[in-house]
Amino acid sequence: IEGSERPEEIVLLGAHYDHIGTKDFGTFCRSPETDSDPEDVICNGADDNASGTALLMNIARAIGTSGYRPKRSLVFAHFAGEELGLHGSRGLAESPPAVAPFDTGRVVAMLNMDMVGRLAEEGLEVGGEKTSPAWPSLIAESAPPSLRIKHPESVTGRSDHAHWFRQGIPVLFFFTGLHADYHRTSDEFEALNMAGISDIGALVLGITLALAEGAEVPALPKK
Repeated sequence: IEGSERPEEIVLLGAHYDHIGTKDFGTFCRSPETDSDPEDVICNGADDNASGTALLMNIARAIGTSGYRPKRSLVFAHFAGEELGLHGSRGLAESPPAVAPFDTGRVVAMLNMDMVGRLAEEGLEVGGEKTSPAWPSLIAESAPPSLRIKHPESVTGRSDHAHWFRQGIPVLFFFTGLHADYHRTSDEFEALNMAGISDIGALVLGITLALAEGAEVPALPKK
C-alpha cells in the first residue's frame, strides 16, 4: 500500500509460509513423542507458521479493505525457504526488487510473525524491543489489556527478521514459544489459541498503524 506522504519509507510486515514436509520427504519432520496416529506423516505446521501467515493476511486485508491510506508505504511479505535457512527473506533484504517502493525506498521497520498460535499464561514474547527506543511505548499503547508480554534481552537470529536486524534496522519478532509439537506431525489446528491470535493481531495492527502514520523509530546501535 503506497504511502501518501512518505512513500519512500517502508514498514515491512512478514511471515514465512513454508514448512518441513513429511516424515518420508521433508526436513526433520518427526512424530510426536507419544505417537497415537502412526499413519499421520504430514507436518502441517499449524503454529509454525500457518498462525503467522494467517495473521499477516488478516492484517493486510483489514487495512487494505478499509480505505485507509497510510503516510508511509506498507509492504506485506510472505516468505518461502525459512526452514531451509531464511532464504526468502534474505532475497528481499539483500536483493530487493527494482520496483516501487524498493527502488527508491528504504525499510524503516520490520515486524515478523513466526509461531503466534500457542499463547499461554506465560504470555507473548516480543523480541527486538531494544532495537529502537520507540518500541516500548508503541508496544504499551497498542497491547490489549488481556495480553501479557515478555521482553527478552536478546534478538534471535533464527527467523526472517534477522536480515534487517543485521542491517541495523529496528525489528520486532512476535513469538508464543516452543512446545512439544514443534516440527512434529502433531502441530495441528485444534491446538491453536484463536483468542490469543486475535489479541496478538490487535497488538501488531496497532503498532503497524502507528508506524504507518509516521511514528519515528530511530535505531539503537547494535551490541
